[in-house]
Amino acid sequence: MNKGTDEIIKMMRAQKGLWGSVELTSEDADELIAALELKEEQRANWFQIAQMLGEEMDAAEKRIAELEANKLSVKLPEGFIWGADDTDGWLRKSDVIAVIQAAGGIVERSD
Repeated sequence: MNKGTDEIIKMMRAQKGLWGSVELTSEDADELIAALELKEEQRANWFQIAQMLGEEMDAAEKRIAELEANKLSVKLPEGFIWGADDTDGWLRKSDVIAVIQAAGGIVERSD
């Protein structure tokens, strides 16, 4: 009959407390060994996942730093306007400049 690891551990604690030692049946020992092996496999898998996530986090932080260090620089051609879904169909140059600057970009004026 399969007791379950929790019940075996409870029994072992009681024995240790009463007699200072523990005796296990062969079946209980096998069950504990199997449970320990499973936990070790799970721990190793979680460790690999944590290590992989740490590496991905390091790479992402490096990429963020690169992107933050490289400011966007846009030179607007003189008199150039973009089409849009605006009521008049066009974006004003000052609106485009404001959006680029709000995103952290630098606009070199051509005037």
